[in-house]
Amino acid sequence: GRSIDYLSFYVSVFFYMLFHVHSNDVVVAKTDPPMLSIVVYVLSKLKGFSYINWLQDLFPEIAKHLGVKGLTLVYGSLRYMRNITLRSAYCNVVIGERMSELLISEGVDEDRIRLIHNWSIEDNIYPISSKDNVLRKELKLDNKFIVGYSGNFGRAHEFDSIIDAAENLRDQDDIVFVIIGGGAKYSDFKRASIDRNLTNIMFLPYVPKDQLPISLTLPNLHVISLLPELEGLIVPSNLYGILASGRPVLNIGSVDGEVSKIILDNACGIAAEIGNIDYIADSIIKLKNDKKLLQDMCDSSRNLYEQKFIKKFSHIQWHELIESTSSC
Repeated sequence: GRSIDYLSFYVSVFFYMLFHVHSNDVVVAKTDPPMLSIVVYVLSKLKGFSYINWLQDLFPEIAKHLGVKGLTLVYGSLRYMRNITLRSAYCNVVIGERMSELLISEGVDEDRIRLIHNWSIEDNIYPISSKDNVLRKELKLDNKFIVGYSGNFGRAHEFDSIIDAAENLRDQDDIVFVIIGGGAKYSDFKRASIDRNLTNIMFLPYVPKDQLPISLTLPNLHVISLLPELEGLIVPSNLYGILASGRPVLNIGSVDGEVSKIILDNACGIAAEIGNIDYIADSIIKLKNDKKLLQDMCDSSRNLYEQKFIKKFSHIQWHELIESTSSC
């Protein structure tokens, strides 16, 4: 069903662009649905316009690492065609340094790559102290140290380490894990916590967008997770809202990865390898007990957001890029 959806979209895009896009236009091709840049590339040759690839992820590599069925026979061809579109684009916008390195390794000219970070979607996300967080009061978690995960529970993420850490800390009555979101692995996560009788894990559904400022400032510490083999292919999008909320990050994945580098370089979080449960648990206890360290990390998170990830900064870069493209 999804394949039919994608195919119909590609066909619709092709014919729309065929009749509506002109040689002096600039087209920005994103990466969902995957391989859309091939349609744009073909039409750019027919119509003579310039295009920019905006890469939120890299396909087909991500599909290969996630074990998508039926990909083996066509993987090489898809990657070859994708690389043609990357090398022919006026520019390829990436959202992380590791992604930039991967494109260079695929033969893309460094001059055709530009790093423009994503940003927090909501402008009204800002730090709210724990004592002023109304959701904390509603959930009766006033005196708890909350470790939170907020967002999609997708196949690109790893959650066993969070469950194992919660089990390790089950006797710490003042530490609670609050899981907010949904997705492919959400039910498995919830079932595993029930099977282990982990009463220190609380599950909540996605919240409406206007409640994000409250839900993102509920935890004292946010967890981000990404499978190490997907480094450079994805940058977890929940990072930006967390930094805007002024909360530190516990990144579970590659300690040399994109998110780990950002939070360690800016002293706003902790990086832990998958499965290093003792270190994860000890780090949580350390932050719970060291209020000054926790507050310093909170301040550093918000400062990093204001210096690097505010929406207007990326918009300025996009404006300059499109202006330079249209003038060619």
